[in-house]
Amino acid sequence: MPNRLAGESSPYLRQHAANAVEWRAWNDDALSEARMEDKPVFLSIGYSSCHWCHVMAHESFEDEATAALLNERFVCIKVDREERPDLDALYMRAVTMMTGRGGWPLTVFLTPSLKPFYGGTYFPKDARFGMPAFKDILVAVSDAYSRRRGEIEESADNLFRVVARSFEPEPGQWLAGREAASMALKSLLAEFDEEEGGFGHGPKFPQPPLLWFLLDEAARLHEPDIAKKVFFTLRKMARGGVRDQIGGGFHRYSVDGMWRVPHFEKMLYDNAQLASLYFRAHLLCGDGEFQRVGEEVLRDIERCLKSPDGGYSAALDADSDGEEGRFYLWTPSEIEEALGEAEAKVVCPFLGLAAGHSGDLESCTPRQALDWAEGAEMARTSEPAFRLRMENDLERLRRKREARVYPGVDTNVLTDWNALAATTFFDAFMATGENSYREKGEALLDFIWNRLWDGKLLFHVWDGSAAKVPGFLADYAYLAKAHWSAFEATGTFRRLVEMETLLNAAIERFHAGDGRFYSTGEPQSTKGDLLVRIADAEDGVLPSPLGVIAHVLWNLERVAGGEGTKNLLEAVLRCQAGALSQRPGSMVSLAAIAAAITSPTVDVVVAAPNEGEGNAFLKVARGLSEPRLLVLPLLADRVTEAEAQRFPMFRGRRKEIGASAYVCAGGRCFEPAETPARMEALLLDALAADE
Repeated sequence: MPNRLAGESSPYLRQHAANAVEWRAWNDDALSEARMEDKPVFLSIGYSSCHWCHVMAHESFEDEATAALLNERFVCIKVDREERPDLDALYMRAVTMMTGRGGWPLTVFLTPSLKPFYGGTYFPKDARFGMPAFKDILVAVSDAYSRRRGEIEESADNLFRVVARSFEPEPGQWLAGREAASMALKSLLAEFDEEEGGFGHGPKFPQPPLLWFLLDEAARLHEPDIAKKVFFTLRKMARGGVRDQIGGGFHRYSVDGMWRVPHFEKMLYDNAQLASLYFRAHLLCGDGEFQRVGEEVLRDIERCLKSPDGGYSAALDADSDGEEGRFYLWTPSEIEEALGEAEAKVVCPFLGLAAGHSGDLESCTPRQALDWAEGAEMARTSEPAFRLRMENDLERLRRKREARVYPGVDTNVLTDWNALAATTFFDAFMATGENSYREKGEALLDFIWNRLWDGKLLFHVWDGSAAKVPGFLADYAYLAKAHWSAFEATGTFRRLVEMETLLNAAIERFHAGDGRFYSTGEPQSTKGDLLVRIADAEDGVLPSPLGVIAHVLWNLERVAGGEGTKNLLEAVLRCQAGALSQRPGSMVSLAAIAAAITSPTVDVVVAAPNEGEGNAFLKVARGLSEPRLLVLPLLADRVTEAEAQRFPMFRGRRKEIGASAYVCAGGRCFEPAETPARMEALLLDALAADE
């Protein structure tokens, strides 16, 4: 008989609707029940594509004996971390403080007042992996709560105070100029894996924000060796098992340090950011392989994650047909069956699928084991011919793979992750000039604006029929950034206005008035929301929302001027001075802004009657891809004279006839450039100057 999750719209919650556990969703009724029955809360947080969440569900939550213990002694609540990242952040912080590690499924025991007193991640049904049996933990926790109630509540109160303080700004001295960025760079380079690329030695996540920072620093410092480290990493990832060699997209992370064996779930946010990074790398070094990877990632997003109503779904499951990664794994015999014996003899070595494989994940996960020249030599053909041959073979394998049991799709359409995807489409357009990317970006922004913005409030989730969950700082920040990218790419003035609207709404909802931005709105415990406001400025697999807000503020200040924006930006950096001085390598977005606001800027406004007449200028300027350089189109058919007057950067520059480029550097403006070549010369001279 289904439990109370059967009527929920979250795919993750519905996955647990048939469990023997009497689950509740996180809501007033469930929290009131815990208080009325005076029972501890068993809180389980996960997401629909999480492999170990499935394992724990099958082992324990579907087990009648385990479920009976849970139902008798606890009020059991399930939370989808993608719907409620605020709850996840709060209780993940608590568990990490208690145990020194975190992850999903997140397992937390709470007092009826919602304060954590014990927790962990995955617990096995039976004792193994050096961990006790889950049923033994349930009995021990329940007995301790009954017999030592006062001690447990005192401990929970103390822990909660420490957790709450951990979200407060850290005192510290302001780092002037480039100091924070220099410290962040030093920290990242110390962690860089010279043998395999990326950071650390496994498990290894792509961490696009950190790689992007390295590219920016390489350009700012004129240090090509730093950029080469990023290019090296991108090639390693693109050729490794962490990338779906058949479909084109990326899995969430590699369980080893060599990008060989992935954790097979696919996340929209990873693929969106990585595609942007590959397009950026292509612009910087001209390697067509990077552009090809970016394009293949976007095609994979379209195939796997496009939802029927216009947005993009959150993720693909790691499991299919009851097995981790089954959808993506290949044996040599399966390749031969799909392509024939002769073709398999070429494809298997190229994909690292050797005869006599052991059947484990490593031997069955395709990777690009040979570079293109080696593959061509093996096949005794030219490299262009070999590339075409492999493209055809991989497409045949992809079509063959479609007949397999498909991984589950997390159909949540999340504002923040979709905003990242929209930004990527505009990045792809500016890198390639392909209009279809711009059209997809515009359509996605329209979808978000029409479905998830009600005129005053931005929502976090579109569940296929309704918007729900008031938005978080990440939703506002990433969407504001996407609108900025849309204006950069298209010159459509409406996007700049919408960006301002989102930025002002974010300031009103999340700014505490002292430079502190919270990640969540006001806590409303009577409505089952957080007891404490979350604030986090660190970058990782996702960019810090606060760092993104700071970048949007910086861009707006450059375009619009005004003391208000500048003062707010400086207040944000002062508020984070302590954390920046102590952990600069984990706060690279803010470290970059701290350096940028004290560095000479280079701006170019390409004024033209329309995009067609401005394209030659825009293509040249965008191709420079330098972080200090701001390239903005001012197109007369998309910006009226009255609109242009709103922003100092555009005043007096709108042109209805002919095209010109207005270049300014370090507070000095040059004569308008009437040709792309003249504009390029001015920009190169300005960018070559020392900061």
